[in-house]
Amino acid sequence: MNMIALLPRAPRFLFLGLALGLLASRAEPAEPTAPAAPRDELARAIRELRVVAFVYEGHARTVEPHACGLARSGESVLHGYQTAGGSASGTVPGWRTYALDKIVSLRVTDTRFPGARAGYAADRPRLEPAWAELAAPRPAEKPAVAP
Repeated sequence: MNMIALLPRAPRFLFLGLALGLLASRAEPAEPTAPAAPRDELARAIRELRVVAFVYEGHARTVEPHACGLARSGESVLHGYQTAGGSASGTVPGWRTYALDKIVSLRVTDTRFPGARAGYAADRPRLEPAWAELAAPRPAEKPAVAP
């Protein structure tokens, strides 16, 4: 005899829903990712060399984005050079790494920046995968010294 058929109609659907939920929860966990919209907007800003503005931990910030992806910790991050705005450390301008889930009111501006800044190394912080990143700047050639 089918035990589910003995249940009244409403509990039967509840039982089936719970059973399906348990089966679904046994699936492999998905790779952590950033929500598509902020990730896509940051990738576009990096490709187009556009400055971004957002609020992070209560401070409005203006940033030249250099790389966006997953950190070793599995956290979705943005690595960039903050040119203006506030910071808890009080040191602006400077390099920062931002957790994407803490970025609020992201806006890609019309302002462009010239490319990767001196001091940027594409492999720090290591992002696997990197959704978008700038190539590290070439070292400046040393001027020839006259004999």
